[in-house]
Amino acid sequence: MRSKLSFRLSDISRSPTILQAEAHISTVSDSANFYISSLPTPAPRSSLDGNLEVDVAILGGGFAGVSTALHLAERGLSVALLEAKTVGFGASGRNGGQVLPGLSAGLDGIAKRNGMKVARALWDESVEAVDLVRRLTQRHGISCDLTEGAVTLAVKPKHFKGFTEEKAWLEGEFGYGGLEVWSPEEARVVVRSQRYCGGLYDPRAPHLHPLAFVRGLAFAAETAGARIFENSPVTAIEMDRPVKRLLTGKGAMSARTLVLAGNAYIGKLVPWAAARMMPVASCIVATEPLGSRIGDLLTKSISACDANIVLDYFRPTPDGRLLFGGLANYSGREPSDIAGVLGRRMRHVFPQLAQTRITHAWGGLIDISLYREPLIGAMKDQVFVMQGFSGHGVALATLSGQRVAATILGDEAALSPYDALPRPSFPGGPLRTLGLVLGMAMLKMKDRWA
Repeated sequence: MRSKLSFRLSDISRSPTILQAEAHISTVSDSANFYISSLPTPAPRSSLDGNLEVDVAILGGGFAGVSTALHLAERGLSVALLEAKTVGFGASGRNGGQVLPGLSAGLDGIAKRNGMKVARALWDESVEAVDLVRRLTQRHGISCDLTEGAVTLAVKPKHFKGFTEEKAWLEGEFGYGGLEVWSPEEARVVVRSQRYCGGLYDPRAPHLHPLAFVRGLAFAAETAGARIFENSPVTAIEMDRPVKRLLTGKGAMSARTLVLAGNAYIGKLVPWAAARMMPVASCIVATEPLGSRIGDLLTKSISACDANIVLDYFRPTPDGRLLFGGLANYSGREPSDIAGVLGRRMRHVFPQLAQTRITHAWGGLIDISLYREPLIGAMKDQVFVMQGFSGHGVALATLSGQRVAATILGDEAALSPYDALPRPSFPGGPLRTLGLVLGMAMLKMKDRWA
């Protein structure tokens, strides 16, 4: 049985460094991203100019890289981070904001490939990841609209039939209680749409403003002593030597330990890492403020996604907008008219929004690993990589930074749950994208007809 709680692409999270000119950059301007427009413009950080030596050099200013910097700096190591644009520029400032337990692979798939012991360990890691987000938010006073509650919605009767089994399996095999199975009537009381015929509600799965969260982590890391350089794209990496170097157009950073958190935007800079992930485009729209009309859509301030393989997801904002996301595209390209294409999907779910204006529409990349399992650990001696979150990055990327930091500090068991996972490359070479696009088309047909 696949864990439906564990198969969501709704928190489109990945570390955001854009490393090369040929790497994907969203065609949508920053003003189209609701998260950016809803926050004050931060003070600019300096770029790297000259040479710098540190204990640990980090590439990538998203959840994973910033979390690593924070946890290392708090223990007294000299740490510096290079970000090609600004902190949270990529997925960490573009995702759906859902902080979910589980993994995209599904617990049954993980168990079949790796055994139940590994599946249980990874489930526990995913729950700890959600708890870590809560703790960091509280400890560092990060104002990011953290709100509890998420529901997976049944689009067809077979989804709803599986929810009771799902709840029992997570309680019995993984000790995860508190889930609620909502009947079609109960689900429609909360989610005012005729599209859905039941739900599986998790009161312990929050949602938040992801850009505010990653900016808060970055401020906490700098307060602890980490240095963060923005607008410092890395042009080359020297890692086959005791002292590693990240080279930029204006300088170089040297360290004995290197952490690669470039994720879906790593381009061709690190071929080993790029071969083990596939950039997938996904998009979100935000409506105008709805005022009291938000209650015509959702009667609780929860996040939601459906149980399809290629899913829709949505949640309210504190100012009464609806955020609505989806459109996973394995070609890595966004549609030219995000608002038009995604707006039609949104209005199919909520016909009440037929006359509602969309004020923001943006996209970005998530990174998908071959088995939808995370790749967190050592790539070679004193070179660590974090990627493959496959849609669960808000929580897992944040935890991966803590786990990699613990390993660097000497905890040999910190990464053991991830060491058991395979690290396969995508097959097909230059044709791999075409194969995935065709595969996704088949999955969409399965969503429609199965």
